[in-house]
Amino acid sequence: MRPRVPTVALATLSCVVTCLSACGVQPHHTLNAASVSHEIASQLSDRYPVGSPTVNCPTGVADTAGATFVCSTVLDGQPVHMDGTVTGSNGQFTVVPDAAIIPIASATSLLTQDITNQTHVRPRVDCGTLRVAVVAIGRSISCSATFPGQKPRKVTVTVTDRQGDVRYTLAP
Repeated sequence: MRPRVPTVALATLSCVVTCLSACGVQPHHTLNAASVSHEIASQLSDRYPVGSPTVNCPTGVADTAGATFVCSTVLDGQPVHMDGTVTGSNGQFTVVPDAAIIPIASATSLLTQDITNQTHVRPRVDCGTLRVAVVAIGRSISCSATFPGQKPRKVTVTVTDRQGDVRYTLAP
């Protein structure tokens, strides 16, 4: 089964992040690493239940369209690299995580609804205690689905792209 994951619930940070010249570009035509780090941290905390993470971005990135950089952070104890590209000469850039960032509460809700629709019985789905899972494309997280009066059944949730689309299998 390959559900289409709701963009808002399981989307990655692939939005365009724009900083104004005053906050994102230093006078010698490089991105201001502290401003870029702050903006990425703000976007992550707005989109995911992770508080305000510390983001580390390199200094000396040319404020030239096409320049690339990699920032790093840790979300819920899991390292994430953010691949960035400068999109304009006024501090504009985009960032995309190198893996999908899956909010566990959203994944649990989606799985519960989809499995209920398939089986016509509502299970209790458990995907662990993390608030988010950082999962590389092709990798999986393990969940369980417990139906009334039955033992838990394993649910393998495999990430199919950076946007957080997944497919899953429910063990018999």
